[in-house]
Amino acid sequence: MMMRVNDFIRILVALRDGGEVVWQSDLDDPDGGVCSASHRSGLQRAVRLDDILRCVSAGLIVPNHGFDNGLRFRHEYRLTPAGINAAKHLKVPLARALATKPRITNS
Repeated sequence: MMMRVNDFIRILVALRDGGEVVWQSDLDDPDGGVCSASHRSGLQRAVRLDDILRCVSAGLIVPNHGFDNGLRFRHEYRLTPAGINAAKHLKVPLARALATKPRITNS
């Protein structure tokens, strides 16, 4: 049985495989910012802020570095030792974790 991939899994797999998880915004962004999991190979997928915060609350990731100049901010995250341990047990390849959703069209 194949594991269902959700944003929580995407975050851990992206960081496990050397990617990055970022929350960034401009002051005038009405939605509170953009969150993404990405990899230098070009794979990128939006993730929910709630799932980033859930990973932080669970002790699996912590803020790594970033900036906040009052107009814009960017926060990057990294795995904790517990997150490294959890991520290594996930049998989900990066390409599957960051795959884009197929679009449903009415044709």
